[in-house]
Amino acid sequence: MINMLSGSNPTGLPADLMSAERQWAGFGMPESPKTTKIQPTAMSRPLSWASQSDKDELRSALLSIRRLPRHLRATVESAMVVCIQSPAEPCAADVDLLTARWFTAWRRCLENHRRVECQEVITGTTRELGYLRGVLANLSQEHDFDAEVRPLD
Repeated sequence: MINMLSGSNPTGLPADLMSAERQWAGFGMPESPKTTKIQPTAMSRPLSWASQSDKDELRSALLSIRRLPRHLRATVESAMVVCIQSPAEPCAADVDLLTARWFTAWRRCLENHRRVECQEVITGTTRELGYLRGVLANLSQEHDFDAEVRPLD
């Protein structure tokens, strides 16, 4: 029996990532990021604020999502997990680890309580942030919500 949170399977990917891949594969990303060479497309090219030479350097970006239908929240979270595979940037020394935010804080939209929103600082390589931007752009066009990955550095 496969543990859905930490178990693995013949592909070597955790079971929850496999279901996530199937869920959002139609939004511009390859099915298996560990085995498929990713070809940049118009929607998944690296973010414009950095050159190709620094694609492996960690960057900070502001993820802003507004008016997301609640049923797509897990899809967005899965896309974040699969697109951004580099380790998160460590907290600053003066941050209290007990009060630090360790998850995406979703809130109900004021205009429509069946939709949610979030605004988070995320870190990843330029390429990873570009892939996430592409997936979110495709999702937002199809499901009528606003999504932005904006550079902070």
